[in-house]
Amino acid sequence: MKRKILILSIMMLCLLSVSAFIYASNQQDMKDKKIVINGDFILTDDNYEKAKSIEVVKGNLKINTTKIASMPNLKEVVGIFYTGKKAKRDLQIVSFPLLETVSILYFESLDNLKEINMPNLKTIKGELHVARNFKLKQINFHQLKEIQGSNGNGINIEYNDNLEGINLPRLQYVGGYINIHENYDLKELDFSHLKKVNKFLDLISCNNINYLNLKSLKKVGGLTINGTKIDTLQLNNLKSVGSFGIWDNDFKAVNLPQLNTIKYSFSIRWNDNLERIYAPKLMKIGTNLDNDSIIADENKRTDVLIEVNKIPKYKGTIKNAKFKIIRKEE
Repeated sequence: MKRKILILSIMMLCLLSVSAFIYASNQQDMKDKKIVINGDFILTDDNYEKAKSIEVVKGNLKINTTKIASMPNLKEVVGIFYTGKKAKRDLQIVSFPLLETVSILYFESLDNLKEINMPNLKTIKGELHVARNFKLKQINFHQLKEIQGSNGNGINIEYNDNLEGINLPRLQYVGGYINIHENYDLKELDFSHLKKVNKFLDLISCNNINYLNLKSLKKVGGLTINGTKIDTLQLNNLKSVGSFGIWDNDFKAVNLPQLNTIKYSFSIRWNDNLERIYAPKLMKIGTNLDNDSIIADENKRTDVLIEVNKIPKYKGTIKNAKFKIIRKEE
């Protein structure tokens, strides 16, 4: 009898050991398995814990949580990343530490949003849209390299009244446009590796900017810089621009050492401290619809002085600007 009991006990122990091993193996398989949502997903307070394991959302991702939104293992959103009604009122922090790719990133009219944390985001296929978030102070995407701009989209950052800094130091290419508009407390803008913008780059009515880094920019479809407080506009690598406008800025000088072509017109207005524009390699200026090549009004000098190696070719009229030959080309 005792022998049978011993044998049964040994068998039970073996079964328990095998069960424990199978359970542990299944748990490891679940950890190793890539969890994919084949469609849209809504993140809520109720499914918050379950969502922590998701790595890919193949549809749209809607954020509808209170205070904090986080999916620590999410790497890709094939569709649109956006927010719902509950998030509009209560969301404060957005944290997706492993997210690398998204189609459209859309944050608008979030009453209490204070922080967007996406340190590994590398690619946005469509648009980055951040508007009317009155408590947001920083927009930092330190690993973002490209915004492909599908359907002509790009970057739209506007009416964030307390926004102080925009830092995209590794961004190199925008397939659409960059529109940064009426962020009244904005002081810093770092696009230090940006090389090409297919459409326009407009920096409008951000009246407290004292740091602007566009040192790598080579080609842009159109460029307007308005209302900054920087001392010198430095565009060291810019070679080609469509239309070019500098309006109502504090800078004393504009340095364009590599600029070769302004495809349309050059508009220089209401720059009270502007003394000189340095563009030694400028060779060609087109016109706007009014047949103007250069339009200068209400600047410090009656005639804006543009320093060149030789007089560029221009198709239209020049108003209130003069070229100064600084050296003859050999």
